[in-house]
Amino acid sequence: MASAASALPYPGGFYCSSSGELMNKPVIHTHCGRLFEKAIATNLSACPFDNKPLTDTDMVPCAELEECIQKMKARVQEKTAPAAAGSYATRVSQAERLSSAVSALAIQPRSPAAWANPSTLWTITQAHQDDLHALKLFGNGVISGSKDGCIHHWSTKGTLIRPFYKPTRIDYEKWVTAIGSNEKIVIAGTRDSCLSVWDAGGKRLCDPFFKLAAEGEHLSKPRNHARINFIETLPPSDNGATPFLVGVPANLHLMSVDERGSFKLHNSTQLHKNDWPYCAEPLDPRNSLGDLIVVVGAQIDLLHRNTRTDPLGEVSPWDRKTRIVQENMSERGSKTSYGGKEQILRTHISSMSRLPTDEGKLAYSCFENKHGKGPIRIVDLQRRAIIFDGQEHLGRSWEVTFPSPNILASGADDGLIKLWDTRLAAKSQCTLPKLNGRISCLVSPKENLVLSGHCHDRPRTSQDKGCITLWDLRMPLAPASSEWPALQGET
Repeated sequence: MASAASALPYPGGFYCSSSGELMNKPVIHTHCGRLFEKAIATNLSACPFDNKPLTDTDMVPCAELEECIQKMKARVQEKTAPAAAGSYATRVSQAERLSSAVSALAIQPRSPAAWANPSTLWTITQAHQDDLHALKLFGNGVISGSKDGCIHHWSTKGTLIRPFYKPTRIDYEKWVTAIGSNEKIVIAGTRDSCLSVWDAGGKRLCDPFFKLAAEGEHLSKPRNHARINFIETLPPSDNGATPFLVGVPANLHLMSVDERGSFKLHNSTQLHKNDWPYCAEPLDPRNSLGDLIVVVGAQIDLLHRNTRTDPLGEVSPWDRKTRIVQENMSERGSKTSYGGKEQILRTHISSMSRLPTDEGKLAYSCFENKHGKGPIRIVDLQRRAIIFDGQEHLGRSWEVTFPSPNILASGADDGLIKLWDTRLAAKSQCTLPKLNGRISCLVSPKENLVLSGHCHDRPRTSQDKGCITLWDLRMPLAPASSEWPALQGET
């Protein structure tokens, strides 16, 4: 089948659930109800969504939908045919009305991103004096960490509850580079390899901090030699301690912290000789110390746990890996100026998030490629295949999150948040109004809400500095509120 790029450019239409391409001969899978292009379904041994058979008896031709497709094509072809004066606009209008109606039928329920009317509930200006590196939900609010070294706790109304930590001066060796949290504690990591922990009341449980030792002979700036890149908290253990994963250059650590703020390093796994892990999460959320999905530089690997070792033993529980995604290392960004400094960007996967509707699929964001775009992609973990490739953001894409089950939100250097429907082809359905600078953090506190951390490229000269904005994506427009609204059934 011709690719979407070479297909007839008619508006609307149907998209194959597997390839994301425009269809000519749609068929419906009788088990899951998804649409497939007949030629694509014929070459699939099983449905990629529910693993049910894809035989001729399992696929029902859609004669009426195919007829609609042909009508849309015919109307678009009429654009180039000779016509009497005044009739062209009428035919185009009819074609657009028909294609819009058919598109609405193709995806049910209709994509909320396509008719979103986003509005801001509040914006915190000067939330930080520099870039935000982390936003984490905590209790009824959110924790923010920044390059200025501060850690703040904000309410649902966008007011400061308390500063968890505020240094006496900005020290760029001590950036807050990662934050992890659960319902009881907040763990923060810095550029100079220090860990701290606070309870829900803002009490610091360790004094002064726990410092990780640098490992390996990797190459990096001296200030980054043991930089903490991410913290992923895991479910509490039986003794009340909180286990968590820590990514540092070349290595992944399994650690824990107890209720008194005492840290313990259980084991370390070398992931690469000279590259860094940037995020990790359990493959199975119900087995937090089983196999892991981990980003190392420009690749996503599946780490297999050695089941012969105790989960918190001295021997590393992850001793094998399977490559899931390898970004093209030749796709480097061009020489670009960020914050007044010119640099050549490297290929890099900056964040990942599992699809709420399918744990077997993973969305991730990338730094810019040689075309100046920051891709937003979805990979099928089982097939190890890219099934969604959004190429709209300019510059580096930093973060992805899911404000509703089928809607993916992404933020990037271009100051834009884009909304994508993961059931459709990789074209954004809505772009939120541009913010004051790059969007480095995104999180969804509740359905239809997006919280963004953003900052100008030159924060020292920017009046707003580092900002936090809460967006409501719902349509019709939600009632005005000074805090994020409760979901139905919540009090």
